[in-house]
Amino acid sequence: MANLSGGDSLTITGTGCVINATVTIGGTACINVTVASATSLNCTAPAKPAGIYAVVVTNPDTGFSNATTVVVKYPSGPIASPPTVTFVTPVIQTKFLAGGDILTISGTWFVNSSTVIIEAAGFVDMALGGLANANVPTSSMAEAPAFANANAAFCSTITVVSNTTITCTAPAKSGGTYPVVVINPDLGYSLAFNVVVIYQSETPPTVTAVSPIFQANNLSGGDLLTITGTGFVRSATVSVGGTQCTNVTFVSATTLTCTAPSKLGGSYPIVVTNPDSGFSA
Repeated sequence: MANLSGGDSLTITGTGCVINATVTIGGTACINVTVASATSLNCTAPAKPAGIYAVVVTNPDTGFSNATTVVVKYPSGPIASPPTVTFVTPVIQTKFLAGGDILTISGTWFVNSSTVIIEAAGFVDMALGGLANANVPTSSMAEAPAFANANAAFCSTITVVSNTTITCTAPAKSGGTYPVVVINPDLGYSLAFNVVVIYQSETPPTVTAVSPIFQANNLSGGDLLTITGTGFVRSATVSVGGTQCTNVTFVSATTLTCTAPSKLGGSYPIVVTNPDSGFSA
């Protein structure tokens, strides 16, 4: 966290730092850069508008860091406790890729004007650039384009029921699994990227049979499995108890073959997942 007027002392940790390295925050140079070691730098933060900015270290040979998840946040006002997200329902979207499901999000520290985004896998901060209520100027997006994530989608019709519950309407998304992120007007945001919603096509695959059931090669895997069902497509994947099969071959929309993985003794479900993230239950 840094003040808008700058002046905070930053400690930056990493690797490969050398004498005369420079540091920028969202494209603006820090001052008083001191290389403490090959893994640590100190510097004084510059003044910036409210926003979230990438920290970039550049060595004299022009080698530079590109870890766009390492950021400094300049708040527009006092920061309260950031929100947390602990649960969302429904996880699997019943309206498929079109969106429109009413999501109920549980957590803590929700406030009036909280925003909800359904994000692509990965870091989310510069989705903040699209928030009218977050007081993040357009210029901050221009200064840190590496953060811009066109895959972030904003929920609509957001209702803050209480400081622990939000409801909203899910946006349209392509098939996939996406974290649910709540962002408060002071730029505090939730970090529980394991709380997700799943979008899949209207015709997810089904598995009706597999052969052989008893594996001839015992725990070492290697048996050729023939999987029968519906809705299979090219590039589908197959897992046995959460472990990926190899050599998956698309025979038809009703048949796949693959090589069984090694597993401990036990009985395991067979799951087929199509590229649009539709999967057999």
